Amino acid sequence: MNKLPNTHLLKNPLVSAVLLGACALGIGTMCLRFVLGRLDGQGTRHVPRSLESKLENHEPQSEPQMPRSTQTPNGPAPALRVIAAYALSTGRSLTRPIISGGKFWIGSSSGTLEGHSISPTKNEKKWTLRKTLPISEAPLLIPSRSIMLVTETPSTITATSRLTALQSQPPKILWEREFDGLVAISADEKSNTFFAATDVFGLWAFRLTDGSPLWQSLPPGRPAAGILVSNDTVYIPSSRQTTQSGSKARRYETTLHALSANFGNIRWSIRLPGAPWGTPIEDPFNRDVLLTTQTQERGWAHAIEASSGKLRWTWELPARPVKKSVTIASAGVVVHALESGEVIALRLSG
Repeated sequence: MNKLPNTHLLKNPLVSAVLLGACALGIGTMCLRFVLGRLDGQGTRHVPRSLESKLENHEPQSEPQMPRSTQTPNGPAPALRVIAAYALSTGRSLTRPIISGGKFWIGSSSGTLEGHSISPTKNEKKWTLRKTLPISEAPLLIPSRSIMLVTETPSTITATSRLTALQSQPPKILWEREFDGLVAISADEKSNTFFAATDVFGLWAFRLTDGSPLWQSLPPGRPAAGILVSNDTVYIPSSRQTTQSGSKARRYETTLHALSANFGNIRWSIRLPGAPWGTPIEDPFNRDVLLTTQTQERGWAHAIEASSGKLRWTWELPARPVKKSVTIASAGVVVHALESGEVIALRLSG
């Protein structure tokens, strides 16, 4: 017969008291973390956390091989002069270059954002912002303030996203915040405000220059896709899972919300079929908000009146649209690209 573990130490009053105290401390710490993660002192959702990173300034790495001019079908290529060529310190490029402050900035798979001079001098040094997650989206540039918003994107929706505001001239970190889940951002230069939406915290408005929170709104549904900001209004799609009676199939429904950019109150909402897909865009000719939604097999194109939330038209697409499918060709003409390889141009009648 197997013997039970030796438990004589538990009979010692001092040892028992120490073990009980350790258990109580661990449970109390877990509870405190849970409460702080969900609520602040006023009973609202906790403000996304502040972070601190360092911006480095150092010598550039060895230059890569220079590109060469080639022959074209119409004869020799025009003479080109290379004014700058660099190799990233680590990782591979994941974003298109953003030009700001006389430098081009580019994110990498290793979690760095590097800034190189477009016209370097002999002693020119590069700037590097080192992060922990890949920078897979090009920074959001606010040209009038020389500010870039850099997003670190996790691989799963349960992880945390990080947002860094970087001043490009002179290079300087202004502030950082951490969000639970994936985050979508947009900014309004005129009001010095940027907006961040996550599936945990809903929609937040922050002051652009210092990252301080202005307001929070929790529109019904789960915020998804991107954010459109226009004419003091924030347009954000959310998704909701639905089921039909007698069926186990999961269906998704989109709700497009229009909120006041100043206060966060909901001005109107409209329900649409399918899950959100891509970022809403504004049709400057008709003052409409254009949005696509989708399932695995098909998609829909929608036009909603920006001021009232009235549905102008919906067109069922024969296949799922690509994520950024909408292009406004001219007044009344909208072009959609589909994953099937088809391209459809729609003209508004009348």
